[in-house]
Amino acid sequence: MVNEGYSMSAHPNPMLKVSLPIAKARLIVRHALGAGRAANMMPLTVVVLDAGGHPVALEREDGSGILRSSPAQPAPDWAQSKL
Repeated sequence: MVNEGYSMSAHPNPMLKVSLPIAKARLIVRHALGAGRAANMMPLTVVVLDAGGHPVALEREDGSGILRSSPAQPAPDWAQSKL
């Protein structure tokens, strides 16, 4: 079963298991990097995650910081109270 470019594998409930095709993830990366260049941003790192939060594609432009590949995580509760 295919729906809007997302494949659903044979699973007891196919709506629970959705994957992001690599071709679609690479397209997202290209568009994000292009948008960054168009906005005159500093070099970017783009990470595309699937519905489960797992990396599907990652690209780091030359000059991007070395710690930029970790996806953003929510702040811990103690940090949110200080905002």
